[in-house]
Formats: sequence, structure tokens, C-alpha cells
Amino acid sequence: REVKHPLYANAGIPEYWIINLVDKQIEIYRQPKNGEYHFNCPLGQIFFEFANIDAEEFKEKAKHATGYSRMQSWIRKDNFVALRVQAWELRGNRIKFFASSNIELIDGIWTVGRTQVVTTRNQRREHESVLEIINIEYNVDVADALFTTEYMQRSLN
Repeated sequence: REVKHPLYANAGIPEYWIINLVDKQIEIYRQPKNGEYHFNCPLGQIFFEFANIDAEEFKEKAKHATGYSRMQSWIRKDNFVALRVQAWELRGNRIKFFASSNIELIDGIWTVGRTQVVTTRNQRREHESVLEIINIEYNVDVADALFTTEYMQRSLN
């Protein structure tokens, strides 16, 4: 933590996780600036109470929280970007395949330009989606008013 934390932040790595098996915690560090990460979010605060839970109970809660019984990821070693992810759904006998491409460094942030998701059921293609980023800008000031509960709920309707 003391050695890699500043190295990652200075290299502009947008996010890294520490899996602490001793204390049964997962720490997520995001948003590096000036050699430091300004955001630490223990995973337990996001999905569920993680402290004092055994491995099997954790697996069950993770399945419930994600909807997947198993996930496998292929990560690029030079920038920690997931190139491929395969996820097995709990119900429906579906497998989702995620593939990332057009990966480039923009304003010091590794950015996936294209993500393809293919859903299969019983080894047959059921659905395919592609998300492609044409233009992206980082570190742009955005009004706080855009992130109020009322504003966010309005965009869901």
C-alpha cells in the first residue's frame, strides 16, 4: 500500500483494488490526482456488509448482488484494463461475453473506446450490444445540480 499506492497514482491508473484477506475487506481506490488517490470505497459499503463474513456466505451474497454464479476476466498487464470478461448468469442458462477494444490513453486515463457484449443461451447467440465512444473529455467541470436525487430520478422516466 505504501509503495504501490503512489506509483499507481503518479502513473495515472484510474482505479485499483486491494483484497485484504486478513481483515476480510476489499478497498477500492479511484480518482488519482497529484500522486494521491482521493477516493477509498470499501466494497462492503457498496454491496453488502463484508466484515465478519465467511467465504461461502460472501460467495452467496456476491452471487445475489451481481446475478452471476461465476466470472472470469482477462486483464492487460500494462494498464489493468479488462480485455475480456465471461460471466455465467445464475438463472436462465445464459453466459455473457464482454470484449473491450480501441483502448487508448486519453488525458492520462486508459479508455476503452468500444465494448461488445454478447449474451448466449444454450450456446446460441441471444443478444448483442455494442457501446462505442466517439468523443470523450475528462476533468470537465459539471454542475453539482446534475447529480441531485431529483435530477437523477427524472432521467429515469
